[in-house]
This record gives sequence, C-alpha cells and structure tokens, in this order.
Amino acid sequence: MLWAEVFREAGDLKIPASAFEIYIRTVTENFIEQKSAALTGPLIRKDHQTVQSNLTSLEKNRLLQDVYSAFAKEYLK
Repeated sequence: MLWAEVFREAGDLKIPASAFEIYIRTVTENFIEQKSAALTGPLIRKDHQTVQSNLTSLEKNRLLQDVYSAFAKEYLK
C-alpha cells in the first residue's frame, strides 16, 4: 500500500516508472544484504531540519506525511 502511494506520487512528479522500479529494487536489495546498515538519510543522521522540510513537502499527501512522521518520531527520540 505504501509503495503504491509512492509510485502514484512519483508518476505525478513525472518520474519514469523504470526509475522508480530501479530505486525500489536497489533499496530492497541493500536491505536484504545489509539489514540496518543499509539505512541512510536524514532520519538516521538525526537531521531535524531536513526531516521538518520533508514533512512540509508532504503536506499535500496526508498518508505519506503521517507515515514519515511516525518514522521521524521513532528515529529522532
């Protein structure tokens, strides 16, 4: 359900489906091979400013904003 919503948003942003598929495949393979070491980004870095910017960017999609917010609350403890 989450990936379907992200895929829809990617389409709205004119991101080609093939690029999205490469991204999903790479993220999945990295996780399978590296587990938690594969996690990167502002949540892992505890970059509060970027996390807030990301939440603001997601204001038009409440579902994705709520999911991202839940991850932020967990990782930024």
